[in-house]
Amino acid sequence: MPAQALGAALLGLVLVVVAVRSVRVVPPGFVYVVERLGRYDRTIKPGWRFLLPFADLVRSRVDVRPTLHRVAPEQLSTQDGYDVWAELVLRFTIVDPYLITYYKGHVFADIVDLMHTQLRAAVGRLEREAAVFGRAGIGEQIAEAVQQTAAAGGVVVTAVEVGAVQAQAPTSHPVGAGQSTAVTSE
Repeated sequence: MPAQALGAALLGLVLVVVAVRSVRVVPPGFVYVVERLGRYDRTIKPGWRFLLPFADLVRSRVDVRPTLHRVAPEQLSTQDGYDVWAELVLRFTIVDPYLITYYKGHVFADIVDLMHTQLRAAVGRLEREAAVFGRAGIGEQIAEAVQQTAAAGGVVVTAVEVGAVQAQAPTSHPVGAGQSTAVTSE
């Protein structure tokens, strides 16, 4: 009799483990990319979801809520030789969890690199005053430029904002006593 009780307890334990491994609760604002036996199978949406125990694996948990990413300030040079510090703010939403999970490379690193390149090019074509006070136009130019790279990685860029811009005098032009060349736009 004790052997039957031990067997029943062991069977009950196995059934509990299988039941726990087969039920997933996906929180709101997330989706899970599921692989079956090592290959992409499906993307599951928020709610209670059932997986095949030991065959299905959650490969990634993807946040599909609108997201804000701040990029560190960068020193740039304007057309008239002034140094300008500008920071970027990227607003995006992930629309294709499959591409984010399996994208060859790093989509966010690619987007940030392209944003820096476009920012250097845009500010380099402008004079100091236009660079400091033309933030909205620069942000729109950068957003248009990164759309294609972002779409290839399953991301929709909703906005690129140029944050605080600070201009300083160029090192080659000495400033006279009592003159201030610092211009800030926040």
